[in-house]
Amino acid sequence: TGRVILLLAGDLSAKANVGEAVAPVMTEHDKLLATVQAADGFRRQVGGFDALNRQLDTVQALVSNLAARLEYLADDVNVQMDLYGPHSRFIAPMYIPSPRKIGEDKALNPTMVEYLKSEGFPVESFEGDVTNLRGAVAAHKRSMTNENGLDFSKLTDDQLTADYHYNVFPNITFNLFGEQMWMFRHRPHPTDPDKMYFDRMIFNRVPKGEATAGAKAGAVDLFVELGDGSIDGRPEHNFYRYGEQSSGLLLDQDASCLAGVQKGLHSRGMRGLWISHHERRIRNFHFWWEKYMSEQPLTLKSVE
Repeated sequence: TGRVILLLAGDLSAKANVGEAVAPVMTEHDKLLATVQAADGFRRQVGGFDALNRQLDTVQALVSNLAARLEYLADDVNVQMDLYGPHSRFIAPMYIPSPRKIGEDKALNPTMVEYLKSEGFPVESFEGDVTNLRGAVAAHKRSMTNENGLDFSKLTDDQLTADYHYNVFPNITFNLFGEQMWMFRHRPHPTDPDKMYFDRMIFNRVPKGEATAGAKAGAVDLFVELGDGSIDGRPEHNFYRYGEQSSGLLLDQDASCLAGVQKGLHSRGMRGLWISHHERRIRNFHFWWEKYMSEQPLTLKSVE
């Protein structure tokens, strides 16, 4: 969500100087939201930016709605960022709330409890708090090896309780978890640069020697929609346009503002991207994309 907000706020930075409205002690999510709010105040003062008004309203709703759930489940501050040439990675700790959402008693919040129950974690018998929950979740997953047939012996506790997110330049994204892997592929439209194809592939681990994945194996609807049936062998491809069916709460909310973002790129005030250090993976992507586009001549070959 951060990259979406920065794209929209960027074309106002020179006029509104919105960056100065962000206090240095604020967390990254708060910085992004404050930036949108500052830009929102500016555009209401000057008026006339109808398209931008709609885009900022969309982003504000997106940030408030999505963050309201995820910040109770994952740490959005202590996220490791790594750059590997044109490729990149982040490691986001899960099963521990954002530091802003940890109370003095460090008790589990209702959203976390709901999420843990959906994964079969014995919340009622857990006697710890959010500071040692990740270790307990990892131990529980290892204890279920005989029941679910999944071997986690070669994975660390961190790999069992964090989102390992890889971006392979230029258009492949992986999210790796103990039980499953998400693979996203972004493909350009052949004739319209304002459209794209988004391929979503979910790979669930199954016991050795088996080829059937049960309904919602290893995931809940909070993130991706897996359907209600079991999959035996290779699944059928499902093609649909955005809005025709749900892709899960997380992906639906991410996609809900893409059309507005794309329109914003055509704004007369668009002068480039205003990207924070926290979003250096985006900056790195654009560096390598521009490098490839400027240094390598495009050669078109006929298709036999």
